[in-house]
Amino acid sequence: MAEYIKFRVTAAKAGVTLALMALIAGITDRAQASSPRATASVSVGSFLKLQGLSSAISGNLLKLENKLLKLDTSLQKIDKALPSYLKIKSANNTFLKIADANAKFLKVNDANAKFLKIDDANAKFLKIDDANQKYLPASAASSFFQGNGNVVSGALSSLGTSSQQLLSLPGGIIVVSISNTPGAGSLLTIHNGTSNTLAGAVSMGDGSVSQALTLKPNGDTQLPAVQSQAAEIRLQIFPGGSFTSVVSILIGLTPNPTTSQPEAVAQAFTGGV
Repeated sequence: MAEYIKFRVTAAKAGVTLALMALIAGITDRAQASSPRATASVSVGSFLKLQGLSSAISGNLLKLENKLLKLDTSLQKIDKALPSYLKIKSANNTFLKIADANAKFLKVNDANAKFLKIDDANAKFLKIDDANQKYLPASAASSFFQGNGNVVSGALSSLGTSSQQLLSLPGGIIVVSISNTPGAGSLLTIHNGTSNTLAGAVSMGDGSVSQALTLKPNGDTQLPAVQSQAAEIRLQIFPGGSFTSVVSILIGLTPNPTTSQPEAVAQAFTGGV
């Protein structure tokens, strides 16, 4: 494109020059024809000069000269401006067309709608490095949680003088029974259904010091009588021999709000080690 414009500018300059020369030659011929006294020597001396021309003709030539100067100035400006323009072929190699950009790249508005900004990610999500420092990987949980566990519950809405089963662990390995005799309080019996002697500790909930217990194999062990109407007894049984579980039993006693008779609830937590 730039070469084509240069070519047109050069052609324009040449055309103007040729036209001016032709015009001057024509005007000179007319001047000679209108002056019969002019001699060859005078004609030669006055050729292409304004002295031998009429004021009207010389004025027209001056105007034409001024226009030619203006045209030449404009052509020079165009010639200087040509380096500022880029060939279409070069533009195609250097720049991306809008249609191609729309097809190959994501617009900013679409990116805002489909993707999360980094600032928002930092504010709403936890970096992996921070997670590793602040939280425990699931693979390491086995170092803290071991064995298996069960929860067993039992309840009696009314206690009598005959012993009743309040709680039994699976297989009857540990059974809790209770009875209530007016004036004598509530009596708790722990049955050890295993073939192992088991150690235990009990807190009767009456402010007394916790006591150590020995649970005989395949036998019953009676706890101290509970004299208060409301009490919370805690019993811990330790593993021993082939019995590898830890047993925690919580027993609650309170008067029934309707009948005023004592009632009991119990819950046992067991876990293998």
